[in-house]
Amino acid sequence: MVVGPMKQMNEDNQQLTYFKNRVAKEQRNAKALEESLTIVSQKLHVTMEENRLVRQRTKEQHEQNKKEVFYSSITSCCAGVVGLFLSSVPIKIPENS
Repeated sequence: MVVGPMKQMNEDNQQLTYFKNRVAKEQRNAKALEESLTIVSQKLHVTMEENRLVRQRTKEQHEQNKKEVFYSSITSCCAGVVGLFLSSVPIKIPENS
């Protein structure tokens, strides 16, 4: 009879509507995830660049500190030697004619 096929058509129509809604929802979720991934990727890129700059500045500061320690140790070492040398050398002050 006609009732069976009409009932099947109604069920198929409901199922079609359900799957269309489900696909639309999945597409919205996929788009939201894609946008989130883009934002997180951009933030990661910015953070990586900031970290690179911090590492570079830290390395430069470390090199500067090494130089300062080296020169201060040379200066303090040499100051003692120069002081000893100057204390043992008589100083002659020339007279104006």
